[in-house]
Amino acid sequence: MTLFLYHLPKIKGVFMSMFGSAGIRGLVPEEINEKFARKIGSVTSKLVEKYGGESICLATDTRLSNNMLKRAFISGLDTDINVKDFGIVPTPCLALMSKKFRSFGVMITASHNPPDYNGFKFFNPRGIAFYSDEEDEFEKIFESIKIIEAKEKPEIEKINGIEIFTKEIKNMLPKLDMDYKIVLDMANGAATRLSEFYKELGFDVLEMNETPDGSFPGRSPEPTESTLQKTIETVKKNNADFGIAYDGDGDRIALIDKEGFVPLNEFCAFFAWKRCKVLNNKKVSTNIDASKIIDIMVADAGGQLFKTRVGDVSITYEMLRQDGQTAVEQCGHLFSREFLPGPGPTYSLLWLFSNMIKTSEIRETIEKFPKFYLKKGKVEVKNKKESMAKIIATLKNKYKDATINEIDGIRLDWKDSFMLIRPSGTEHLIRITCESMNEKKANKLLTDGIRLVKSIKV
Repeated sequence: MTLFLYHLPKIKGVFMSMFGSAGIRGLVPEEINEKFARKIGSVTSKLVEKYGGESICLATDTRLSNNMLKRAFISGLDTDINVKDFGIVPTPCLALMSKKFRSFGVMITASHNPPDYNGFKFFNPRGIAFYSDEEDEFEKIFESIKIIEAKEKPEIEKINGIEIFTKEIKNMLPKLDMDYKIVLDMANGAATRLSEFYKELGFDVLEMNETPDGSFPGRSPEPTESTLQKTIETVKKNNADFGIAYDGDGDRIALIDKEGFVPLNEFCAFFAWKRCKVLNNKKVSTNIDASKIIDIMVADAGGQLFKTRVGDVSITYEMLRQDGQTAVEQCGHLFSREFLPGPGPTYSLLWLFSNMIKTSEIRETIEKFPKFYLKKGKVEVKNKKESMAKIIATLKNKYKDATINEIDGIRLDWKDSFMLIRPSGTEHLIRITCESMNEKKANKLLTDGIRLVKSIKV
């Protein structure tokens, strides 16, 4: 099989209308429905046939609309394409299956979005999510298709992807034997398939939100300090070494220690710092949204940091472009290239545990560095493109003392702080991220940013 678009794509200034920063997502059924899914299946067939493939890898998270979309997607495929069905698995598992079987992969998921969203994330036969050139080609084919007839799919091959996935992790971390006591919060999502694996590794596991349920009754599918208050209380009450919390599709992770929630920016910075300390390859990739603490800690470990657009696919390609081995996105995406080119939080966390001296090392290391206060907000808009054009022009005129970066929205940097305003790649929002070594200043920057966006949004 010819590997699809093996070269590194150019970074686009603006994503195609169908694709956000992490595949295609939308509201069900207004934007994502059976007719749309059937057409997505038809487009996927044409790509597989064009590049000499015979099969696709298919999986879902736990969302309530998944079975409906899965059936519709399969009905749009040509009858001679073999479907390898992995059922409910984390997105990194599906990515690894695409790489192992050298097949296109389709994950039906909306990741951390609310329950009424769903979508599709696509992987090429290298296990890398679609980006740039691949998205362009997909959308051109989509626009060319007018009528899709539902087709019968006589043969679907069901495969235990979790077994292959976890075996691969064990093979790459052969000395892994953990006796930590952990609270494992699986968000009622795809990570519910991983509980037994943690037990097999020797962890003393206390489960939370372990029942697969796409309405996410236990908590929001996005793991943040505010959504994990029950998990934090459970860790402290049970004197656990760590709390490990996943998002809806199992490609993000948050960490809680005995003292409480470890801020995601600091956790990601520690992971990058540790990788630079241990590995010979000290190149780290992240995005324009990253906290200044990541810059400082990577530099302290002798590393070199490269920044790109927001989104795990952008970071993946930046890591490949720089021939790096490590990447982070401070939403909880941890990248270890030796395992997978994209986010692989389960392997990455276990790698981190296996290279730590003691459980308190994370907190003790972070406390040696300056404290930054990161604040985030968002504003709903109807037209992100027009809104951003006005916002950028206004900010450039207002903050002439700042260093400006427009790789994704607009980021204004000062010595001890920054403000980033950018369009969401997955929702109808403008996102505002502000940071400062002074918490009052960080709050003021956020207030000013939100006020400005609301005053000129379109």
